Amino acid sequence: LLAATIATLAAAETQPDDWHNGEYGDMIIQQWQVPSFKKLGYLEEKMNIDVNTRKKAPGGRGLVSWARLFKDLNSELPNGRYVVPYALQNTVPTEHHQQIHDELADFSLAMGCVEFIHDPDFSYQNGVHVGGESSNGSGCWSYVGACPGCTNGMTGIQDGRQALRLPNWCIGVGGIHHEFLHAIGYMHEQDRPDYTD
Repeated sequence: LLAATIATLAAAETQPDDWHNGEYGDMIIQQWQVPSFKKLGYLEEKMNIDVNTRKKAPGGRGLVSWARLFKDLNSELPNGRYVVPYALQNTVPTEHHQQIHDELADFSLAMGCVEFIHDPDFSYQNGVHVGGESSNGSGCWSYVGACPGCTNGMTGIQDGRQALRLPNWCIGVGGIHHEFLHAIGYMHEQDRPDYTD
C-alpha cells in the first residue's frame, strides 16, 4: 500500500512555478486569431498557436465574435444568455466534479450573459470537453473562444467539442474560472503591452 501511494504521488503532475507555461502559454490560439492578437500587441513568437486550426475566421469581426460563436453554435436561452455546454472526461477525478460544477454555476451568475451548462450526454453539438490530470498533455490550458473540434492533441475529445485541460493542481488555484474565461474569448490583459499605461 505504501509503495502504491508513493508511486501515485510521484506520478502526479505538480504545479509549475509558472503555471501559464510562459506569458500566454495557457491560451491556445487558433491560426485565424493571430492577426487580431498581433494588432493588440501580443508577440507571435510567444503565442501557443495550434497549427491544426483553421486559417480563415469563421465569421464576425473582432474579439466579441469569439464569445458570440458559442451563441451562433448553441443559440441562447430565453433570458438572453449564451449557452456554453461542458462535459468532464473520466480523466477528471470525481472528487473535483462538484467543485467544477459549483464554480461554473457561480460564474454563470456573476457573468450574467453566459450560462455554463453541464452536458454529460453531449446534447449540444458544440461545447467544452474538460480533461484532467491523467489526460495526455501537460499544464493547464484552453483555447481562446469557441473552437469546435479543436483538441491540442488531447485524446478522447467528443466530436464538435473543444479541449480544455485542468490538472488537479490547477483546480485549486483559480484555474477553473481562468481557463473557462479563455474558452469564452477572454485573454490575459496583464500581458498586453499597454497594460501599465
